[in-house]
Amino acid sequence: PSPAAPKAAAKPARPVAAAKPAVATKSPAVDLPGLPYSRDELRLAAEISEEQLRELDEFAIVPSRGTGADATYQADAVEIARIAARFLEQGIDARHLRSWRQAAERESALFEQRIMPLLRQRNPQSRQQALQTLSELAELGNQLRAAMIESMLRHHFDGAQVAQHFCLSVGFVRTQSRMRVTITDVDIAMELVEVRIEPPDNTPVVFLREQAGRQRGLAIMIGNAEASSIHFALKGLSAPRPMTHDLLVQFLTLLDATVDRVVITEIREHTYYATIHLQTAAGLRELSSRPSDAMAIAARTGAPIYATSELLDEVGQEPEVEHAELGEGEAESILDEFRDFIENISPEDFSS
Repeated sequence: PSPAAPKAAAKPARPVAAAKPAVATKSPAVDLPGLPYSRDELRLAAEISEEQLRELDEFAIVPSRGTGADATYQADAVEIARIAARFLEQGIDARHLRSWRQAAERESALFEQRIMPLLRQRNPQSRQQALQTLSELAELGNQLRAAMIESMLRHHFDGAQVAQHFCLSVGFVRTQSRMRVTITDVDIAMELVEVRIEPPDNTPVVFLREQAGRQRGLAIMIGNAEASSIHFALKGLSAPRPMTHDLLVQFLTLLDATVDRVVITEIREHTYYATIHLQTAAGLRELSSRPSDAMAIAARTGAPIYATSELLDEVGQEPEVEHAELGEGEAESILDEFRDFIENISPEDFSS
C-alpha cells in the first residue's frame, strides 16, 4: 500500500508588509512562494483596493480557492491582480478582462501540447528545456500581440512615432516576461478504455490508458452502480429516469458551470482519490471526488481525464502487463456475465 501523504506543516506567519514601506511594491511571493495569501494579504501585496478586488472577483479575473472572505490566493494571483487593477484605473471594466483570461487559457493549452513531450522524458535536462521553451513561447506571444495591436491602430498616429513607441513597449514586455515557475508535477492525459468484470470475485474495474508516451494503464476497482453509470455513458445509453450522474450534469448546466477536467491524483491505503475541475462564473474551482464519480461525469460531458505523473510512476501498469492473461473461454464467460448484468439493470436498482 502507498503510504499516506505527510501532513502539511502549519502555515508560518507572513512578514508584515508595512515593516518595509520602501519595498511595498515588491510582492512577498518572491520570499514566500509556497504560502497562500488571504484576501487582505493579496490586497496589500498587489496594492489594490477592496472595491477593485470585488470587481475582479465578479468576473473571475484573479484565480482563487474559495470565495468571499474565505478566499485564498497563490503567489501568481498577486501579479495578476496588480496588472488587472491598472486596467481598471485606465477605465477598462473588469468584464472586458475576461477576453485576456480566455486568450490565456487557449494559449496555455497550446503551449502545454508543445512542452509535454519534453516533460514526459522525466530528466532534469528535459524539464529545463521545457521551461525555457515555455518562457520563449510566452515572450513570443507578448510580442505578437503587441505587433498586432500596432498594426491595427497605427492609422490613428504617425507611423514612425507608433512604431518607436511599440518597439520600446515590446522590449519592456520581453524583460518582464521571464517566467518564474517551478514545474513540480505533470498531469498526463488518459483515455477511458472500458469497464470490465475481473476474476476471481467478479469485481467491476475501470481501465484507463495513457494517451501518449509509455501508454501506461490504471486499473481502478469501482462499485456496481458506478460501473453501470460509466458503461451507459460510454455506450451512449440512457436510463428511463435520470441516474445520479445525469442529475449532477444537469445541475452543472443549470448553474452555468462546465467540467474543465478531472484528475486522478493519488492512492492512499489502497484508495484512489480524484478532483473535478469546474469552470464557473466565480472562476476555476476544484471538488474532491471519488474517481468513479469523476469519470462518470467526464464520460457524460466529454471532459478530459488526467492522472498525475506521480501516480502513474507509482502504480501505472506497462502495456505488456496491463491486463491479466485469460484463456479465451474464461474471458468470454466473464464478458457474458457482465453483459447480462448490464442488460438486466433497471432504474429501481438505484432507488436506494
